[in-house]
Order: sequence, then C-alpha cells, then structure tokens
Amino acid sequence: SDTGQSYQARKVLLTTGAFTNMLLAQPLPLRPKARTIVLAELPPAESERLAEMPTLIYENGSEPTLSHVYLLPPIEYPDGKTYLKLGGENNPVEIIDTFEAQRDWFRSGGSAKDAAELQEMLRRLVPNLRVISFQMKPCVITETPHGYPFIKAIEPGQVYAAVGGCGASAKSSNEIGRLAARLAADEAWPDDLAESYFNTTGK
Repeated sequence: SDTGQSYQARKVLLTTGAFTNMLLAQPLPLRPKARTIVLAELPPAESERLAEMPTLIYENGSEPTLSHVYLLPPIEYPDGKTYLKLGGENNPVEIIDTFEAQRDWFRSGGSAKDAAELQEMLRRLVPNLRVISFQMKPCVITETPHGYPFIKAIEPGQVYAAVGGCGASAKSSNEIGRLAARLAADEAWPDDLAESYFNTTGK
C-alpha cells in the first residue's frame, strides 16, 4: 500500500482499468486511450431547465474531430455544484500503454484543444446554454478487441479481472461488478449471458 503495508488474500478481483497489465505476468490485449472530459457548471435556473434532459449519445462520422460524444444530464457533485459532463472521441487518438505515459497524462490536466472542441459541441447540442464556468479533466478509457469488458479468471481460483469498459460501461457497471464478483466467489460463470462475450475470443 502507499503506507508500505502488505496484504494477502486467497482471491483477488482486479478492477484496475488501464493499469491492469502492470499487475499481470501475461498482459491482456487492452488499448488505453487518453481522453479529455469537460464539466460545465450550471446556475440553479439552468439546472432546473435541463432537469429532465436524458443521457445523450451523439454519433456522426462526418464530424472532423468529434465523431462520438456522450453528454450526461445535470448532476450535483460532491462540491455541491451542478455540472453537465461531456466527453468524446477526439481525433487523433493517443494510446498510452505505459505507467509513465498514464502518470504524465493524469498530471497534465488534459488537452486544452480537445476541451475547446467539446465546449463548442456542447453549445451546439444544448442551444442557449447558460454556464458559470468550464473545467477540463484528463480521463483514460480502456478498449478491448471484441468491444466488451473482460470478465474472466486470470488464474482460476485466485486472480480474476473485470476490466476494459471501452468508454461505455458506466451505465452497466453494477451488473459488470456483480458478474465478476459471482465468478470469483463461485468459480463458475454466473449468468445466462454467454461467457464468450467477456473473454479474449469475443462474440
């Protein structure tokens, strides 16, 4: 741990995202991508106006830089402020598959260029938007070859993993966690969904 303590366990479930391969003797085929997200702080009246806004996924292959965007409705964060969160696939994509690259990316604060493009897109998606301030933050998503998370035994009976959300798994994270926890606890696939969706063979 960060205090120098060591812990032992009979079983371990790794949910370590882009850092997973730094913990495994045999790496998984993961592609960690650098992303920048934008938080738009809303005044109370704007939060109320947009209160019924659904989660939005916008895809347009003709967009020169942002072909895929997601937008979350107003959410109150721990600081007591309400934000819209916007993220997307800015081009070109930067692959960061070493600890040093990921550390430097998180310390960088994100890409100002990508944040500016996201802000412009947000104003296109939400006309007449009133914003107090914008924040940009660095993010990393982890893609898999088959487009689904890995939920699998790395060393059966000992080490399990639930990783590779592909930038689209927040909405299903509870169920992904349940499947992984049951797999680790029971040492058997726990669901009617085909196990092959969640391993290296893909669909």
